[in-house]
Amino acid sequence: MSARGVAQEAWGADLPDWVEALVVECERSSQSKVAKALGYSPSVVSDTLRNRYPGDMQKVEDIIRGKFLSGTRDCPFIGSIALDVCVKWQERAGSDDLINTLHTRMRRACNSCPHMIERKEAGQ
Repeated sequence: MSARGVAQEAWGADLPDWVEALVVECERSSQSKVAKALGYSPSVVSDTLRNRYPGDMQKVEDIIRGKFLSGTRDCPFIGSIALDVCVKWQERAGSDDLINTLHTRMRRACNSCPHMIERKEAGQ
């Protein structure tokens, strides 16, 4: 079954725009190539198309919106930023690998940001 067929069966006729973007990219190349571009495994792409990904679907949506739909967010520290880039900075904020001054500043900014994924999950 095609990526579109799988997604329509799982999500219904009115696919969310970000799932539609995922379908288009998968049809343009392959699930494996799309997964690599998103920084995920092919199984995450497959599970997302099937609407059964057990992980943080909001994070997947943000990355897809940033990569394929030019979605942005207003970062309190650096201004307008692509959603996928925002997610990557958030992931780095939890790491102790501080490569340079920008990483240190972004870590502080992300950890106090209202957009922080973990903060949303904790209900803050």
